[in-house]
Amino acid sequence: MILLKITDGDTRLPSPRVPQAADDKVLDLNTFEGNADVTVLPWIGISTDNIVNLKLLGKDNNNSDCTIQILTSHKITETEKISGIKESLTREQLLTLKHNTVFEVVLELLPNSITNSPPIKFTALKLNLLQIPLITMENFENWPAALISSPGQFIEGTSMKIVHLSGSGTIAITKAGYGRGEKSLFLVNNGASILKSCLELKYSYSQISFLVAEVQFAGSSAKGYNERNDLIAEIPFPITLPPLRVTLMKFEEKISKLEFNIVGNRGEGIAVDEFIFNV
Repeated sequence: MILLKITDGDTRLPSPRVPQAADDKVLDLNTFEGNADVTVLPWIGISTDNIVNLKLLGKDNNNSDCTIQILTSHKITETEKISGIKESLTREQLLTLKHNTVFEVVLELLPNSITNSPPIKFTALKLNLLQIPLITMENFENWPAALISSPGQFIEGTSMKIVHLSGSGTIAITKAGYGRGEKSLFLVNNGASILKSCLELKYSYSQISFLVAEVQFAGSSAKGYNERNDLIAEIPFPITLPPLRVTLMKFEEKISKLEFNIVGNRGEGIAVDEFIFNV
């Protein structure tokens, strides 16, 4: 018989699980109430001599690295020897983590006086944390009417923050009626240079589509950026007066920010409406 030594990440060792994240990929705080459970099944050789650390590693709301200690130098009990570990992450702890970031739950088996073996790290569980309700459509109907005309100014709603970046023109939520509702996003370039605006999305998406209308001249476009601000998708606006749907797709990486570039040409004004977001 050949005995294989157990080492870090050994596939024979169970990974921690959070049952509220049924797919082992996403922990959405909007899908359950109260705390989240952290469980680990009994492992090969588990005994009451085992001492473990169980912790969460992630990003806090300031985007700084943070650690939440769940168990520290904990000695396995008789109950845990049979049933495994079951602990809790409080909702208050989870709310300190930054929305739409990945965190890890890590279990480490520590040396003890009997075995004096090196620490062993179990394969970590990696989950994406969602705090804000997932938004899959935006038609601006619940937004108040607003207008901005200077770089740095912004309009913010539940799905996105719209920022005036540069150029001479206006960006407005107005009763334009280009979609099925009454309101639309309307961008008017009053100068010769490009009017640039940024749509900072509250979620990241693999596919985004929207209606454009009143496009009179070629050259305007939409660009999609990932969380690292890398350009990953781009599409020109077609010349069209009636609403026409355009789509940005980037399945390898998700789009977290859009940039609209409106050409400076005799007061070009473009209406945008009825965003559809796919994760």
